[in-house]
Amino acid sequence: NCIHAALIDLGYDAKYIELTLYDGLKGMYNFLKEVSGKNNPILFARAINIGIRKMFLLDDLENILSYYRAHEIHTGDAEKNFNKALDIVDKANSTKELKKAKKEAFKIMKETAIDKNREVLKVDVTGEIYLVCDPFSNQNILRELGKMGVQTRRSLTISGFIKDAIIPKVFRKNET
Repeated sequence: NCIHAALIDLGYDAKYIELTLYDGLKGMYNFLKEVSGKNNPILFARAINIGIRKMFLLDDLENILSYYRAHEIHTGDAEKNFNKALDIVDKANSTKELKKAKKEAFKIMKETAIDKNREVLKVDVTGEIYLVCDPFSNQNILRELGKMGVQTRRSLTISGFIKDAIIPKVFRKNET
């Protein structure tokens, strides 16, 4: 790989491990084995489980953030509470801890003072997944629209992308 070669040429002691979307569970297992230097399928299964659950929770929190951001009375309160909620979720390292963190995170988001009667414009943000999900790439358009009282919804989410990539179609509910 030319990226790996370039890093070596620059004097970095780099190890290049590639994980593609098409490697499936076996590829993920080999990736984790190489990255961690361990060969513990139970540890990997727990890590993948908690990682995926966190991704789904973070997408839920971002949807809540969008609602509160568009309705907040004091600009910036929703984002402050969102960042507090993120810290709580980040510290959760088990399914039990994550369930507790979810309750706490939602409670913190509800502390945002909002005007429920405010009429807001609702906008779907669509496009290529990286542009839709990455604040730097999209110049933080979701935040800027939220400040203007616009409630946004992303057409693509990381959890949706992961669900489509990992969970076989046979096991998913019918979707359109």
